[in-house]
Amino acid sequence: MNKKVKELARKSALTYKAKDGNLVIVEDFSVATPKTKEFVAILKSLNLNGNKSTIVMNGADKNTVLSARNIDTILLTEAKNLNIFDIMNCKKLVLSEAAVKAIESNFSNN
Repeated sequence: MNKKVKELARKSALTYKAKDGNLVIVEDFSVATPKTKEFVAILKSLNLNGNKSTIVMNGADKNTVLSARNIDTILLTEAKNLNIFDIMNCKKLVLSEAAVKAIESNFSNN
């Protein structure tokens, strides 16, 4: 697939999520200790409990990755690895502010 077509599809998918109200932007998303219980509490505060969600971070820290790996409804990915399937294959898309900046810079470079 052409690189420009991929970028256009990614932009369209992000726009679709935003129009449907399924795009959530958070300031920072990190867990102090690698406990799934703490991560579940964060998900409940964001009303993501039970929804299939993709969480996009600019650089995931080790504790967050360890906390999220046991939850089957959550996909944790980095902004540089975000693809169209990950965007469309979830109910809610959660982006950190740093991930938004990384995605914007990626779109402006292309």
